[in-house]
Amino acid sequence: MTRRRSPLPWLLACTMILVACWFWIAPHRAYDRLVEAVAFGSATELAAVVDFPTVRQQLKDDLQAAIARRSRSRIGSAVTATLLESAIDATLTPSGLANLITAFGTRTPGRAAADTLKTGTEVSYRYHSLSRVDIHIRAKGESDAKSGILTFTREGARWRLSRIWSEQLLGVNGGT
Repeated sequence: MTRRRSPLPWLLACTMILVACWFWIAPHRAYDRLVEAVAFGSATELAAVVDFPTVRQQLKDDLQAAIARRSRSRIGSAVTATLLESAIDATLTPSGLANLITAFGTRTPGRAAADTLKTGTEVSYRYHSLSRVDIHIRAKGESDAKSGILTFTREGARWRLSRIWSEQLLGVNGGT
């Protein structure tokens, strides 16, 4: 008489493989959705993929820290910080995101149908945890220090852009 084995270990192994694949693929898909939304100017898709209040606050904090580090005058830093807040609020729009991505050297500027990511764009993913991934984008041939970094965080089952930064602006240890 043969002993019948339980299917539970196989089901558990398959479930773990599917979950691992989802954690690997989901940030890639979120980045693809962001690029599509930026390229086509879809405000509703951007709202689904970008956590605008968090991105605004992170950008303000990052830029104020960079200005404070480079400024020799506290008055100049205060004035710049005040101007910076309104500039960030005005810039962080669907077209503003397109300009930020263009600034990283990965898009051709303009509104024509060919206004998409260049074929020479290098994209790399750095997983920091099950809920945070940094996506480095840069023009082909550029150094890693010149890449723009898009941080995606997971909220439940959904990945959203929560920070836009660069090591060039913040220094080598800028990714906290």
